[in-house]
Amino acid sequence: MGQPYEYNTRQYEYYYDNDDNDYLLDEDIDYAKKSTPFRNAEDNDASTILEKLEKVKREAIIGKLSHTEFMDTQRKLFNEFNSKWDEFLLDTEYAEEFYNNLNLYIKNKEN
Repeated sequence: MGQPYEYNTRQYEYYYDNDDNDYLLDEDIDYAKKSTPFRNAEDNDASTILEKLEKVKREAIIGKLSHTEFMDTQRKLFNEFNSKWDEFLLDTEYAEEFYNNLNLYIKNKEN
């Protein structure tokens, strides 16, 4: 991960979630994608959009995007997924499995 994550300050069990101020490196994203198999076309699209969202978040955190640019890009990416599928991206089984696999990876990497 890009920036140290203080697990003991969190009130929940995750090492990483998409709402905190931490960000993922490409190797972290690649691991999450490789460890989460696609079952259908929706999963494939979810994987692509999750990767884009994490990279945009990283760009915003390190200062390469303004908050407005980040929010606009994030909204476009969510709408890209939601216009094709009738389920919110972060509510999909694929997204849940993606972040669960990522958290196991980060937990094992830190131990």
